Amino acid sequence: MYKFVKDYRDNEILRASFNRLAEETFGLNFEDWYQAGFWGDDYNPHSIVDCDTGHVVANVSVNRMEFLADGRKQLLIQLGTVMTDKAYCGQGLSRRLMEWVLEEWEGRADGVYLFANDTVLDFYPKFGFCKADEYQYVRPVKDDLCGRRIAGRNRVCARRVALETVSDWQTFAVKVSAYHTQGSFAVNNLGLLMFYATSIFKDCVYYLEELDAYVIAEVDNEALILYDIYAKGKVSPEKIAACFGKETGKQELGFTPEDSAGYDCRIYHEEDTTLFVKGAGLEHFTDEKKMFPILSHA
Repeated sequence: MYKFVKDYRDNEILRASFNRLAEETFGLNFEDWYQAGFWGDDYNPHSIVDCDTGHVVANVSVNRMEFLADGRKQLLIQLGTVMTDKAYCGQGLSRRLMEWVLEEWEGRADGVYLFANDTVLDFYPKFGFCKADEYQYVRPVKDDLCGRRIAGRNRVCARRVALETVSDWQTFAVKVSAYHTQGSFAVNNLGLLMFYATSIFKDCVYYLEELDAYVIAEVDNEALILYDIYAKGKVSPEKIAACFGKETGKQELGFTPEDSAGYDCRIYHEEDTTLFVKGAGLEHFTDEKKMFPILSHA
């Protein structure tokens, strides 16, 4: 016998069971994120529990995402952490969860989207989802910006932010909450940012004092990947890139820039990942040549 559960993040037993399944399925554990106080109302697992064992055996998480799209507010729902315990596969539990979630949010959001792995591409069209393309913006780093890459000078002015302890995390959260993310398709979700900043990208957070900006970035084969920029005013990605020194020959954006002039625009494809969208607010997503910010993936 099964039961449906949601809104249970403060239930230690169910949260532990959810974390166990997430770790077995994705290698993820949300406990540190919860204990630090960053698991808020915007992330809500919808789960099926086996009444005999009390274990979470299947899940679809609802992520409430407030976007600012070219100055216009959009409420989108991102579905994530879709998983089923291997011992319970083949019973239609994911289908039941999808039906529950979509019925719950019918007419309450501008659109619903998710990122699916290649093994389940036939599953989501059954619920009215369509595949959509994302576009990434890439350009060379100019040598004359900020005066750092000319006349033999190459002073790197990006200081890494230490995010090793819960105290570090909370201090950073307070500071960055006073800044604004950049881009023409930006999301307001501090909890999700802190999930990335305290786990996957904790060694990739920098502060640029001269620009008064926080940046999440990494260098890969002479390419500076700018996942996002947080500043009190507008800061161009070009000036940010110049602050990382001569080892960066080009910049790749993890978000859609406000000004795309000078950028090469190309279809973005992440390995084993396909974007599916549903709803009036996302009907023209591919035509608009945007990408969901990488740090907004749940």
